[in-house]
Amino acid sequence: RSLGYVEEAGRHLLALLADLLDLARIGAERLSLSIDACMLEEVCDSAVAMVRSEARRKGIALSLHVPPGPVRFLGDGRRVRQMLVNLLSNAVKFTPAGGTVALAAAADSERQALRFEVRDTGPGIAAEDLPKLFQPFTQLDTRLSREHAGTGLGLALVRSFAELHGGR
Repeated sequence: RSLGYVEEAGRHLLALLADLLDLARIGAERLSLSIDACMLEEVCDSAVAMVRSEARRKGIALSLHVPPGPVRFLGDGRRVRQMLVNLLSNAVKFTPAGGTVALAAAADSERQALRFEVRDTGPGIAAEDLPKLFQPFTQLDTRLSREHAGTGLGLALVRSFAELHGGR
């Protein structure tokens, strides 16, 4: 069991370092995307799979809604997955036991755009905190921040990766 804790702590530190390096590269305009053809359902499925065990541990129902049929898009599949995992992880982290978290993806072929939406039954975000939402090293609710570990980097990375893809 102790080895498991050490391994988990090591993974957490590795993820933290990777996030810091990504933010530094983005700030220095040295991070480039690996654009390739991706399958929407595959990227979404793998992101949901990465948070499934934590959701299950908390008794949270996790769902995925994607358009029927294959949807291909050009993008950096690894970075899109990372964005989705960050959003889903936050949703799972702040949703109370027994709640729900859903990822919905939609494709707009006319605008050549994708839309991702994560919904949860967590406490929500106060209107006055919305402008601070995607700022690096910012955690909004100090009571919840103390309760749930985090660095305040996940949403800043989501914003940066979305902008690198030409989105918002």
